[in-house]
Amino acid sequence: MSDDHDEIRLSKGALVAAGSVVLFALVATATARLTGIGLAGAPTAPVAAARALRFEEVPGGSIRVVDDAAGRPVSTLGPDHHGFVRVVMRGFARERMLREVPANAPLRLVVLADGRRLVEDPATGRRIELRAFGAGNAEAFSSLFEIGSTHQ
Repeated sequence: MSDDHDEIRLSKGALVAAGSVVLFALVATATARLTGIGLAGAPTAPVAAARALRFEEVPGGSIRVVDDAAGRPVSTLGPDHHGFVRVVMRGFARERMLREVPANAPLRLVVLADGRRLVEDPATGRRIELRAFGAGNAEAFSSLFEIGSTHQ
C-alpha cells in the first residue's frame, strides 16, 4: 500500500471568492423574497369579471358545471370533449384532497382588465393563468367564461 495522497490545494483567495459568490446569492434571494425587488412576474391587473362555478361529475363521465351563486347548472361537459378542462379540474381536486379541503367548493373563473383569464381556487389559494398553457388550451375554457358571466 502506498501512502501517496492526492492533495488539492486551493488558495485562500479562491476560497474567499467562492464564499463571496455564495453569500451574494443568499443575500440577493432573501432581498428579492422580502421586498419583491428583482422578481420576475406579470403585474396583477384589476379583476374585470369573475364567476364562481362548481364542477360535478355525473354518471356517464360528463361534468355538470353549476353557477354557485344561482345554484343552477349552466353547462355540461361531455365525456369525449374538454380534455384540458378535465385535466385542470383534476389538478385542483388533487390539491384540495392533499389540503383536506371540501371537494365541492366552487372555483372562480376570473377575467382581468388586461384580458388575461385565470382559474383560481379560493379554498387553496392556487391560481392558474390559462394562457400559460397555450391559446388552444385556454380556448377550452372560453365557453365557461362567456356563459352569463357576472362582475364580482
